[in-house]
Amino acid sequence: MISDNDFEGLPIPDASTDHIRSNSLSSVFPALQLKRVLSECNRVLVPGGTIELRVIDPSPDPKEPVYKLQSWMDQYLIFNLEKCFRCLRPNRLIPVWLEEAGFEIDSRTLENTPRRLRFPCFIKEDSCTVEHRLACEIGRRLWNDVWGNYIESGARHWWEDESIINESKDMDVGIIVDIILARKA
Repeated sequence: MISDNDFEGLPIPDASTDHIRSNSLSSVFPALQLKRVLSECNRVLVPGGTIELRVIDPSPDPKEPVYKLQSWMDQYLIFNLEKCFRCLRPNRLIPVWLEEAGFEIDSRTLENTPRRLRFPCFIKEDSCTVEHRLACEIGRRLWNDVWGNYIESGARHWWEDESIINESKDMDVGIIVDIILARKA
């Protein structure tokens, strides 16, 4: 794995790779380096090669305001992300940076298609199915794999906070995973 501390470019020859896949690019590199990383990906891909990024915003997507969740994010996560120069809205910015790096984005990526996954954040006990529980657990684990290291030390996850659960139990709060596909022109 290549981290932000030692990134001077990809140690791969020009036009030598067909496909690149990443699940956590936006949490590994500071926002200022992401454009350079994407340009390097373009350099090592063969013409017509693809890059596939799974991008998760650190903030869940509520259909309506969830004030205690936002307060938790501000107190235990956002400051640490900013302190490490991480992108707070990678789902919006990475497509722009891909185009600036010379990629053509698959138009289906940015529409409401199966390339956008939405995992529920909370389990509604009265109407919960096995599929709902599984989707909730998968979403939480994906989020934690990408952003968990930035949570303030000693803080519990937001989905374990009773005040957030109580405030949002009847709301549709989801973790969004965008699967962005782009091709080198």
